[in-house]
Amino acid sequence: MSILMEFRKKCGNLVDGNVIDRDYADLKIDEDLRQEAIRFSGRFRSSIRIANGLFYTDQERKEELENLRAVMLP
Repeated sequence: MSILMEFRKKCGNLVDGNVIDRDYADLKIDEDLRQEAIRFSGRFRSSIRIANGLFYTDQERKEELENLRAVMLP
């Protein structure tokens, strides 16, 4: 293995195995992430909702689901 390949593997540019099959940590969506999405919206293309921070945090999503489950259907 060349020195360049070893360096890339050490820095994380090359990984062993298939990248799709790797286990990734769950993303925590909170108010800090919302503020970052708004702050970086000018640099990256995304949906209007995400660029304006109009998405649920984990806590808001949990509360909304609880409210929806509490509704009595006819």
